[in-house]
Amino acid sequence: MTDLPTLEDYLNTAQRNTKSVFLDSELASGSLELNALGLPRVRSGNFAIIFKVRCSKKTYAVRCFLHMPSDLKERYKNISDTLYKEELKNADFFSDFTFLEKGIVVNGEPFPIVKMEWINGLTLGEFINKNHSDSATLTNLKNEIRNLQSYLYDKQIAHGDLQPGNLIISKDGLDLKLIDYDGMFVPGLKGKKASELGHSNFQHPKRNKDNFHSYLDWFGFIQLDVSLTFLIENPNLWDLTYSDEEGILFRATDLINPLDSKIFFELSKQIVNIHKLDAFTEICINHFSSIPNPKNFYSNTFRAKTNYTYKPPFKSNKSTVHTIDKSNPYLSDYQIVNGNKFPEINGFIGKRVEIIGKVVDVREGKSQFGLDRRLRPYIYLDMDELKKG
Repeated sequence: MTDLPTLEDYLNTAQRNTKSVFLDSELASGSLELNALGLPRVRSGNFAIIFKVRCSKKTYAVRCFLHMPSDLKERYKNISDTLYKEELKNADFFSDFTFLEKGIVVNGEPFPIVKMEWINGLTLGEFINKNHSDSATLTNLKNEIRNLQSYLYDKQIAHGDLQPGNLIISKDGLDLKLIDYDGMFVPGLKGKKASELGHSNFQHPKRNKDNFHSYLDWFGFIQLDVSLTFLIENPNLWDLTYSDEEGILFRATDLINPLDSKIFFELSKQIVNIHKLDAFTEICINHFSSIPNPKNFYSNTFRAKTNYTYKPPFKSNKSTVHTIDKSNPYLSDYQIVNGNKFPEINGFIGKRVEIIGKVVDVREGKSQFGLDRRLRPYIYLDMDELKKG
């Protein structure tokens, strides 16, 4: 297959009339959502970008691929065949979607897209951020996530990337929808390897692409249950752990070294849930194949074989200029880029990265963007002197 378009290719294409952009007749008659600059608004992920297209009867999320496995068409056919079976097609947990092998025209060539019904609501991260002090709402949410796990288990399905950005919540936590099915496991894909490993902050540290089966999400469900259980007991943990869309209480480094984790130590103070924490710690430490069925974790049937001791965080009065302990390195959620080397940054435009480097100037202000006459705030971070270009 021809190399996939870049983000810049897709953005340039999206500025044309939708009739010349999309080969699907319904999308071709629609209109793209625009940002404050009057340009098509794009939502970026690790493997695809998403445009929101409003049509006469429905609104769609259009996934355009930056990376994809060579057998994506086969994978989506199996996923579609499974989710549209009579006993599944009316399930409340999924949204309607269609894989279009020839869906968008970029630089004169057709490329595949996924046309998915746009789901209104908050992402799981946004929902918890808004409601982390409401124990009743979080309890409802925890129960619904358990119901989702039970449903997927009964149908022998796994999402593959269970994380806050892929769960849309509405009706005060009583309605859940899964989105982004690229990494999904269904029985028809048995024997294949995983096409992706999911968000590292919500996956078992020892997961690899050989792990591709119906219990792929077990760790993610257990982790979400632990997070909500502790938040219900102590809402202050949300701010204390700097939780957000990218990490609910835990980060990948915590999952790799739970006994040396500041977060695990903080949670160990919550005596009422210490058995849950010990059980989760044991799951993190053990092999991926040892992850128990979440139902056994929920019911406390699964218990840790050890009462673990969590180390308090080491405090130092000296500033740290380099990592001394190489056994516990910093793990970023995204690729790290040197902000003081513009050519390096330039190669990552449109992708999620973590930028490190010296900030030489910070400016704040308000300005008009595009056709919008309202003044909008901005913050400008300069990592090099302007006179150097």
